[in-house]
Amino acid sequence: MSRRAGTLSASVSGILWNVDPSNNYFFSAGVGTIAACLVDVFLCASSSVCFRRIAQRYHLFVHGLIPVIGIAVFGLAGYRSVDAGAVPSAPHASVPYRNLGWLVLGILLVG
Repeated sequence: MSRRAGTLSASVSGILWNVDPSNNYFFSAGVGTIAACLVDVFLCASSSVCFRRIAQRYHLFVHGLIPVIGIAVFGLAGYRSVDAGAVPSAPHASVPYRNLGWLVLGILLVG
């Protein structure tokens, strides 16, 4: 999200729904973090499969182990973003479900 869009979003939500701008920022950051982790996990998995299919010189370490390490790192970061220990307040509790909805919608539209 650009700076202008973030400022506009914080201003509109503050005026219309009396939402604190920092609360709006953390909500957007939560949605973006989980989405970025999901994209990176799928990217690592698909790159390993793609290199296995098309690479002339497939190297197990470069094309196999490094994507697995990436899946573990980004998967753990995404998991810890969702399961932080404490139950978040009202708008933040819906972040994982919103990301899941966007993921399902994307799969339905592409598939």
